[in-house]
Formats: sequence, structure tokens, C-alpha cells
Amino acid sequence: KEVLTEKTLDADARIEIDLPKKKYSFKNNTFKVNDFPLHFEGWLALPDTNVTMDITFKTEENKFKNLLSLVPGAYSERFKDLNADGRVTFDGRAKGTYNRSQFPRFALNLTVADGRFQYAGLPRPVQNIQLDLKASNDTDQLETLLIDLRQFSADLGSNPIRGRLRLKGLKIFDVDADVQAKADLAELTQLFPIDSLTLRGLFDLNLKAKGHYGQGRFPVVNAAIRVVNGYVKSGKVPEPLEEVNFRGSLLNSSG
Repeated sequence: KEVLTEKTLDADARIEIDLPKKKYSFKNNTFKVNDFPLHFEGWLALPDTNVTMDITFKTEENKFKNLLSLVPGAYSERFKDLNADGRVTFDGRAKGTYNRSQFPRFALNLTVADGRFQYAGLPRPVQNIQLDLKASNDTDQLETLLIDLRQFSADLGSNPIRGRLRLKGLKIFDVDADVQAKADLAELTQLFPIDSLTLRGLFDLNLKAKGHYGQGRFPVVNAAIRVVNGYVKSGKVPEPLEEVNFRGSLLNSSG
């Protein structure tokens, strides 16, 4: 729901309708959500209580800035002056039947190579953004859902975020995650338009998890998080929150 909240939509749609079969065919259709264009082809039918489909989709533009327009809060007056570089590929397919007991097979692929963006008036960019995401379901049951974030990395100023995440299943998750992040909180205000907010302090996160989650099972986990000399001051509140120090860990060696 939040993905589509407060988005602008433009459509250039050509739809052939077969009323006896209740079938709708899409040919060379383009939908633009904010600045992100999607090209659709295929068909969708409603012969009875089932919904059947065979639809392919892709973006024919590879600008990273177009993808950024989908990020909640990014598509604002400041967005037109956002300086961004990088290449994007996005495509996928959905085929099968949707009803109370079935879900269409689908595959989705999204990559970002050498992404970079910098807001006008701010001194530092977010750069070296790399992303490789695949989501798929190769049966008519969502229990076989696979979300595979093979790579995500970015440099927030001088501080890196690196990670990967693989989730398989719906009720019992097969989890494999490895995330490392560091941030100088004061640098965030030089990267993002954070109005009336002063931040300082150091943040560290290291997390590794592997195994199964659900029905009394828990993955093997080794995680640590730390905040050193944190400081938060909002222009709307007279007093700051300061001298914030936090160290926490989560360790489960048996699963």
C-alpha cells in the first residue's frame, strides 16, 4: 500500500477487449509512476471467479533518477534539482491464475549499477550504489516465494553500507542475511534534506543470520549494534536528546 501512496500516474494505454471471453489484451502500454516508466504487454482475463494472466513488464529507460522518484518522500519540489547518475534494469513476468487458493507464477529482476545522487544545496553525495534484487515464485503457491537481494551497497559520505538478504518461504522463512553498516550521523544532514534537525554521533551495525524462522524455529544469529555519543536536536523541541550511548547484541548459536 505505502509503495503507491501519494504517487502520480500517467498512462498511455492501448487495450483490446474481448467481451465474450472477458479478456483484456495490452499492447505497447506505458505507465509512468512519478518519473519511473513501465512498459506492459500481455493479457488478463476474468472468465469466472478466477483471474488469469500472462503479462510481461520492463522499463525501457535506465536512468537511476527515475527509480529514485519511487522512494517515499523523495518525489518533492527538491527532486527536480536532484543530481543523479547510474544505470537501472527492471523487468519481470506474471503468468497463471489468481484465486483464493492460487497465485500466478512470477519473476522480477532489478539491478542498479554505479548509482549516485546528490541534493542541490547539500555538500556531499550518496554514491557507489550497487543493487541486485530478484524476486520469484515458481509455483502457484506463495509458500515458494523467493526474495533474493544478492547485493546492496552504498557509501553514505565516507561511511559504507554493505549487505545481502535471501528469504524463501512464507510461513517458515529460510533466512540468509549479512549486513554491515556504519554512519556518522552528522554526515546524514549533509546528504539528505533533513530540515530543522541536528544529528551527531556514530552508528554501527553488524548482523549475520542463517537458518529457519517460524513455528518455534529461529536462525543462527550473531548481531551487534552500537551508538556512540548520540545527539538529536529538533527545531520544534527546545531541548536536545544528548549523550546517547547504546550497545546491544543478539546471539543464537544453536538455531
